[in-house]
Amino acid sequence: MLKTYESLPGEFKVFCSTCGSSIHTRFSEKPEIYALPLGTLDTDPGVRPGRHVFVGNKAPWFEIADDLPQFIKND
Repeated sequence: MLKTYESLPGEFKVFCSTCGSSIHTRFSEKPEIYALPLGTLDTDPGVRPGRHVFVGNKAPWFEIADDLPQFIKND
């Protein structure tokens, strides 16, 4: 039931062909990395944030309340 399309060169989105939910994204240049929407997880993945990226684009009402490094872009 999973379908894949290339959204950008070398970036492949995998989704459910029935409901359209995003399952994961994989990358040709980094095959060991998968991007997962956190809503697809049933349990705690055991990892924690290490930084905040794209903070220049965050919602104006969202307050970052920790001391993690913040980056305007994904540097």
